[in-house]
Amino acid sequence: YGGPDAEPAVLNAITDARTVGRGGKGIVCCAAMGNGHAFGVYLYPASYPGVLAIGATTAYGVRADYSNWGGPIFGSAPGTLTPSTDRTGLAGYTSGDTTLFSGTSAATPVYAGCVALGFAANPNLTEQQMVQVLKDSHNKIGPYNYDANGPGSSLELGYGQIDAATLVTLVQGGDIPPPGPVQPDLQVLVTTPSSALPGDTIKIGITVRS
Repeated sequence: YGGPDAEPAVLNAITDARTVGRGGKGIVCCAAMGNGHAFGVYLYPASYPGVLAIGATTAYGVRADYSNWGGPIFGSAPGTLTPSTDRTGLAGYTSGDTTLFSGTSAATPVYAGCVALGFAANPNLTEQQMVQVLKDSHNKIGPYNYDANGPGSSLELGYGQIDAATLVTLVQGGDIPPPGPVQPDLQVLVTTPSSALPGDTIKIGITVRS
């Protein structure tokens, strides 16, 4: 799930996951692109640096009409009428224990599950390496221009719809890219008083996190 507001604690947790998770190899973080049928609009945590913004597809092999799209999108997964577990009774959506779940929040766990499968097939990969392999692990579905958003990427579905079988094949026997240099990842948090009058002396706090 996501929302319009950034939270420093969430960003710090994501940064830790990406840098020190899995014994320092890093964890790939995925988040929902959003369901506003909007171009280039996406939510936190999808908008944090390094987080993969995920859109939704339908059973007909096209972008779901509700799925946000545009430059930020990385990839997509099935997200319409996805079978999912659900709490029973009044606390859940239905009186049973399953429901059909639609949205980019339904597509994102499908995508993340494929990423986890890739790491299970080759646990030696770093986060950076997995992201590079993921770019070649999508099906180019739909009538979209897959170079309109950079090489191999469309504005509608990013690199396409994730293909778990292709991902596993690539991580087990493909040409894995080298880890590459560590990219600087700085966050700056500035805190100020909630109110002040002209002429007041105020304290400003600045926190820089690498």
